[in-house]
Amino acid sequence: MSTAEDVVSDILQEITVQSPEQELPAVDFQTVVRYMNRFMASLDAMGTKLGYTNVSNPSDQITIPAGAEEGLVFNMALKVATTYDIAVSVDLAMKARDSLNVMNVIGNTPPKSSYPSNLPIGSGNYQNTFNNFNFYDGCCEDDPATCGTV
Repeated sequence: MSTAEDVVSDILQEITVQSPEQELPAVDFQTVVRYMNRFMASLDAMGTKLGYTNVSNPSDQITIPAGAEEGLVFNMALKVATTYDIAVSVDLAMKARDSLNVMNVIGNTPPKSSYPSNLPIGSGNYQNTFNNFNFYDGCCEDDPATCGTV
């Protein structure tokens, strides 16, 4: 798991506001964290449940799956670029879009399917098998030989 300081540093390096060997200024950390907490809350509200816990200190752990961290970095870099008066590159915009799709895949569980009891499992209504099963109740009871005819 990454710390908030690691992720914020990666975000600022992505938009070339900070170099890797530079120490992270507290004001920059707080600015990015404020945007990051809002962004992750909006993803959660839209149904992408990644298990993110708001951060406030540099040593706080980022509680999202490892596969979603890249999406957090690229999308936050895209969001805070205007704050630092940085022009967004096409490459960054594409990385942010693609990684947001990955975040959505990770955070959205597919809904459970339930089939109605009268859903046909073959063609017609009558299945001439050992149990003379009818797909729809109440149909073909009088004359099974006429099932499936119009």
